[in-house]
Amino acid sequence: MILAELEVWARLISAHPKVARFCKKPFPLFYSLEALYEGSVATGQLNFTSTQQVPPAIIPPLAPPTIVPHAPTFVVPSARSTSEQTLHPLNTNPFDLDGQEMASEAQSVSAIHEAREGEGSKSRKRKQSHVGAALEDYVEFKKSQTNKALDALKELSMRKCMKEMEAMDGFTDEEKSYAVEVFESGINREAFMSTMNHNVQRMWLKRKIRYVHS
Repeated sequence: MILAELEVWARLISAHPKVARFCKKPFPLFYSLEALYEGSVATGQLNFTSTQQVPPAIIPPLAPPTIVPHAPTFVVPSARSTSEQTLHPLNTNPFDLDGQEMASEAQSVSAIHEAREGEGSKSRKRKQSHVGAALEDYVEFKKSQTNKALDALKELSMRKCMKEMEAMDGFTDEEKSYAVEVFESGINREAFMSTMNHNVQRMWLKRKIRYVHS
């Protein structure tokens, strides 16, 4: 809270009505402001008069500067002898380990690259061989299908049906001529050759001949 006279509070409240709540209750940071006034109180013990002499301050002597010796300088030769160049034709320092490591890494990388290329060529060859084998199998399959279709056509050919009818009895030459028209249909040829009973074959063919003749 803020300690003040009632007259002061009356003037403050009339000017700023919101201040009335701090009359009995402290405002924020009130105790922080109070802490600013805590500490030592001036007692006058450190006060000096004009007649009192203050001793002069003692200045320590300066130490002499330390001289640091210069490091010896070395001149690096720009060129090497012919013997060194012959021993190291690639102009590499024999004591340079980084150059040797880089050379070994380059060799290992090239070896890995060659190995991968070899594996890639082998895999391509295997794929090509698989594709070639698959094509050969497909061609053989189509050949077998074609042969089966040709065999089926031969079994149901006009010549085959007429030969089968010639082996039967009870057909005149006129009926045989009408049978040629009957066998022009592939369905009729298949029905005739699929019947295993010869008597049924004969009756079926005679009925077809009568239908064509009528």
